[in-house]
Amino acid sequence: MKVLITGGAGFLGTRLARALLQRGTLRGQRIERLVLADLAETREALGGRAALNLPALTVTVQQMLDALREVGGEAALRLVRFEPDADIARIVGGWPARFHSPRAQALGLHPDPDFGSIVRQYLQDLPAGAWAQPHRDRAPTGPAVRRP
Repeated sequence: MKVLITGGAGFLGTRLARALLQRGTLRGQRIERLVLADLAETREALGGRAALNLPALTVTVQQMLDALREVGGEAALRLVRFEPDADIARIVGGWPARFHSPRAQALGLHPDPDFGSIVRQYLQDLPAGAWAQPHRDRAPTGPAVRRP
């Protein structure tokens, strides 16, 4: 696993980095590379700019739904609600469809292989019991796609 810490030169970032280095693992996976983004390289080594795009996985909503079905089954898929939102559509509509991130990849940062792996990692990160079924008498709240 590769870990990127932004703010690694700061008070919390340095302590987090030290703790991770001492532990050597995160979520049961061996840490192969630890990058402190603000200390990683000089501006020149990063192409003259310190800002970089993190590698991204490009997927469609259908691919997200397929991954959710694959990992969580039909019961998980039934929890998805579609709620059109003009403001969000306008914001997302201005984003590029694909990101090119050679500087981040040069630091050893790569996108997840597929959306199913993101869903599985999310489930591993949930506290015990967080997958409890929602109460049917409670009105839906939160984002359009809510976790159970």
